[in-house]
Amino acid sequence: MSPNGEGIAKVKGYSIFVRGAKPKDHVKVKIIKLDSVCADAQPVT
Repeated sequence: MSPNGEGIAKVKGYSIFVRGAKPKDHVKVKIIKLDSVCADAQPVT
């Protein structure tokens, strides 16, 4: 979990911060902001 309460996923060394995700959650996400070292995402239903 990030200090802001977001779940954190790691894919090939790339950090993805997922709004509303908790540890051990398995979710499909949509990337909403992309940076050179990390991304912000939200779950999709």
